[in-house]
Amino acid sequence: MNYENISGLISKLSADLNWVIPLSVTQRIIPYCKMGMSNQKLPVYEKFRLGGSISLPGYNRDELWGNHFIVLGILYRIEILKQMNVQFNFTLGSVYEKYQNFRWNNLSSGVSGGILALSPVGPIGLYYGRNENKRDILYLSIGYEF
Repeated sequence: MNYENISGLISKLSADLNWVIPLSVTQRIIPYCKMGMSNQKLPVYEKFRLGGSISLPGYNRDELWGNHFIVLGILYRIEILKQMNVQFNFTLGSVYEKYQNFRWNNLSSGVSGGILALSPVGPIGLYYGRNENKRDILYLSIGYEF
């Protein structure tokens, strides 16, 4: 299928797959896969973005932009108090301008760990992330991602 020649309303397609595996009442493992592709004629503000505590730790939020992306990861979450969790995450991912540029051996990697508290305004999290280039970033998030 040559999706670059699609015209009309369909110009961007993405999928987000998660599987929650309970280990006990307080522990969960969550493997996930996110991917997307788009028409290369999209304006820059429509491109896919990666970076942040979950989508690619060790990079600034939305630091990497491209027409296509893939993220593979696994998250381990432990409930330490009611409405408070500690979580650890390992992620592989990248963005590409052209689908043909995708290579499995060209994925960036990152790890993160932090604490997440549920609140009336949404989750509040403080995370530490590090990527394969040994770049360290501290993340603070308040509320849900859009």
